[in-house]
Amino acid sequence: METYYPILYLLVSFAIAMVSTLIVFKWGHSRVKMESRLTGVWVNESQTMRILLHHINSVFQGDVVWINSVKSNHQHLLGSRMIKDLVLKRIAQGSNGTYVDLQNGKEMPFRVWFQGKGRLKIVVMKKANGREMVLKEEQWYQL
Repeated sequence: METYYPILYLLVSFAIAMVSTLIVFKWGHSRVKMESRLTGVWVNESQTMRILLHHINSVFQGDVVWINSVKSNHQHLLGSRMIKDLVLKRIAQGSNGTYVDLQNGKEMPFRVWFQGKGRLKIVVMKKANGREMVLKEEQWYQL
């Protein structure tokens, strides 16, 4: 009976090593999967604007590619950068970046959460008295 203990320890050690390798492999590739899901064209809730999210070295930028406006004076916003320096974190955490208000050019911090397949929640914040206040909250959908 005592001779089986080394074999049992060897099998348990091998199983732990395999599970650890699988976990590390899964975590390492989950960021790549999130980046591929985020890349593409997104439209806001009111269907008035579309942005193209793209990344270079895991840092996302978002450019306006379409505007549906009855006012013709908004066409100059095409090609404007609306999202800057968005760096992805884990799924449960919100990812941080810079939101550019297209009306006045102000840059504000914002946070993004995945809300399921093809849905994003964007929360634009402002610091006041050392605390973050929510200025705007939007849902965006992938096309």
